[in-house]
Amino acid sequence: RRASVFPQGDRVVTRGKDAATIVWDVATGKMVCKVCATVSQEGSGIGEWLLDEGVEIFPAGDRLLTWGRESWATVWDARTGAALCTLNRHASFVTVAKVFPDGERIVTGGVDCKAIIWNASTCQALRVFLHLHRVTDVAVLEGGRFVATASSNGWTTLWDAMSGTRSRRLMEPRGFRMKHTAGLFPFPAGDRLASFNEA
Repeated sequence: RRASVFPQGDRVVTRGKDAATIVWDVATGKMVCKVCATVSQEGSGIGEWLLDEGVEIFPAGDRLLTWGRESWATVWDARTGAALCTLNRHASFVTVAKVFPDGERIVTGGVDCKAIIWNASTCQALRVFLHLHRVTDVAVLEGGRFVATASSNGWTTLWDAMSGTRSRRLMEPRGFRMKHTAGLFPFPAGDRLASFNEA
């Protein structure tokens, strides 16, 4: 279903349709560990576009972050497959999760209209950003200084990651109602952001 290469180039992580997340050794082709296997919840009444299942690799390659169709996300040891801690403050499905470039924080978005910044070591919530609509995507900008969030009403909002205050709204619907902001894509330098919407 999807695959990502570790920053060190020595391992690959895959996530299948059964939500099993497996780390593979590139040199030998052997499985390093099976990180988790979660079962997707069916019949939720929420659109398939909103309920993504994913995995993020920490910059140091020592940990993985996974989320599925549950109200939590989990940090795992990428060598042993042991669960290290759980991000558990969303009231409904987690739709997206990203690791900060320094590997010290995580940001998640959810159906509960919240985006939350977490301490990546303790899984304690640091900041909560409230929205009027479901959060469909998040992006980390300027090395972690700002967080951008996309909502199901088509708005993209920029937040100060340290203070938790809203910096500005980057885009609003003009002349018609957009279905949702489908994706956020920060430029490599982290100083610009591209987004696309579905009308």
